[in-house]
Amino acid sequence: MSAADEADRWFQKPSAGLAAARDNAEDHPHVACFLAQQAAKAALKGAQLRHSGGTSRTHSLSQLNTMLRDLGLSLDEVSRQAIRNLERMYTETRYPDVLPDAIPAQYFTTEDAREAIQQAESIVNVARALRLESQRETDADQKQEVVRKHKPENDLDLGRGR
Repeated sequence: MSAADEADRWFQKPSAGLAAARDNAEDHPHVACFLAQQAAKAALKGAQLRHSGGTSRTHSLSQLNTMLRDLGLSLDEVSRQAIRNLERMYTETRYPDVLPDAIPAQYFTTEDAREAIQQAESIVNVARALRLESQRETDADQKQEVVRKHKPENDLDLGRGR
């Protein structure tokens, strides 16, 4: 499977994750927050794979953002702020010893879940835009290659100079 095909698989994951997050926002907001974080991570990994041909084994949204920046890709300020908020969701939504005097199910609210979902959607949209940008670059490179392959090397190939 090509890196582009694998990236497409990563980009399918956020839609399902965000749908599940919405389904859990009212009754299980800590689960919704975790699923939102996972959707954002999948989108960032998809963008990384699309642009570099590989993914990293990190769970950190901040590290993924840094890796994308190193590839010459930049997220907007809203997405960078969303990353900072969603970053904490990876551990705080699952481990009771991370939170002071509460377990995740008691700590996170429906409003937290809605905010996390909105922030994840923002990151997913930006990552998809980076994907489309990469696709346009790939298409342009392929077109240039076709032109190079079919470009005559001299006037004799054009039927001139006989």
